[in-house]
Amino acid sequence: MVQAKAKSQGNPIKRALAQLRAPRLFIPWLSQSFRRFRLDSVVSALSSLREVRMNRRRYRPPERQGPQFEILEPRILMSGSIMSGFSYDLINANSGMAAIVVSATPGTIVTQQANTSAQAEEWKFTSIGSGDYDIVNNSSTLALGVTDGSMAAGAAVDEETYTGAASQQWALTSANGGYVITNVASGLALDVANSSITAGAQLIQNTADGAASQTWQLQALPSGWGDQDIGSPTLAGSADFDGTTWTVSGGGADIWNYSDQFNFASESFTGDGQIIAQVNSQTDTNISAKAGVMFRNTGDSASAFADVIV
Repeated sequence: MVQAKAKSQGNPIKRALAQLRAPRLFIPWLSQSFRRFRLDSVVSALSSLREVRMNRRRYRPPERQGPQFEILEPRILMSGSIMSGFSYDLINANSGMAAIVVSATPGTIVTQQANTSAQAEEWKFTSIGSGDYDIVNNSSTLALGVTDGSMAAGAAVDEETYTGAASQQWALTSANGGYVITNVASGLALDVANSSITAGAQLIQNTADGAASQTWQLQALPSGWGDQDIGSPTLAGSADFDGTTWTVSGGGADIWNYSDQFNFASESFTGDGQIIAQVNSQTDTNISAKAGVMFRNTGDSASAFADVIV
């Protein structure tokens, strides 16, 4: 709970809240672990945008002087190149699903499932030169390979104890807004069996034919981060991080009233903290389109939050 009185002379947050003419504001997400969070800076930043959202209500405060909100110029690296040592979700362009492992047992077939940015969907790419990579799952620590080192089209793709075999090495070629991932030993492309768009379909190697099921998008998120659609929007969103800059796409009705719909890239947070960011650009697909930063209590569509948006 944050309480403000009209004659408060101490903490800037109390003065800010007093100016909002709110004798008492309850902020559900402000748990004990957040009680020292620098709300004065957040209120100042939001005030500069003429919009404050707290406890799922909107306030438009009067002009006032307050603490400065620090902005850092992002160091953009949008070359589209794959960064060795980074982890990526492998998203199939045909199904929109992610390559995932369901156990840590060597020989388990890799399948596609709905993308939730779980650790089992994260694959670490390590360059071995000449445009080739080892691809190792972050959850199982096993390598992406072809069952029994098969050279045949249609052979299953599995997770294996890493040995450095050519059947565990993959070449990536840019194509159709993503990558064709080709097994170094067989020369065959990573594919989904029968070009399926169904969850649980197996990954195979197949003769490259330009099919959408052979195009893979690499969605990069830092360790500990996840991406999710809040409120089940009709159009699925995504988030990508290239080491410096976030690219977030999302659909949904709006972030408004008592139920939100949008895409949210986030990490768990406990204690004092701040978010420092700059929105570089935004595609105005709708009059209500928006981008920014947010502290949010949960992933529920009706969760309390505080945000700064443009």
